Amino acid sequence: MLPGPKQRRESRGKSWWRAGAGQSYRTGDLARFGKDGLLHLIGRQDQVVKLRGNRFDLGELEAVLKSDPAVREALAFALPDPRGELEVRVALLTEDPEVEERLRRVMMERLPSYARPARIALLTELPRLATGKVDRQKVKAALAEGQSA
Repeated sequence: MLPGPKQRRESRGKSWWRAGAGQSYRTGDLARFGKDGLLHLIGRQDQVVKLRGNRFDLGELEAVLKSDPAVREALAFALPDPRGELEVRVALLTEDPEVEERLRRVMMERLPSYARPARIALLTELPRLATGKVDRQKVKAALAEGQSA
């Protein structure tokens, strides 16, 4: 289904780099101009990744995981497997060792196969920044090494 005129209008914004340059689109990509004058892609506003040819928002997976009352926090990452292809890995903050089995059943019902995590790490605590927020980079690095954060 193609978006209607209203959705197309809402997805466009005014050109921000030059007056009268035409239309730009809100893609979710984050970019900045470098000292060389070129536009450099630095990331995304959301957590959309491409897995096995399919686009998927890791935030949707985190929401499914947090639907279990035993899960206090869920972090999802797309990391390369030994072959170099992306796979989903998650870290769950929980005290319940049986939550993984329950969540795998829920994910079978609610998520496509490419969005289901290959690995789940059950943690009793998460590394925190000085601000009290979860240190996502430390968790990601630990999951990439196959450790628990």
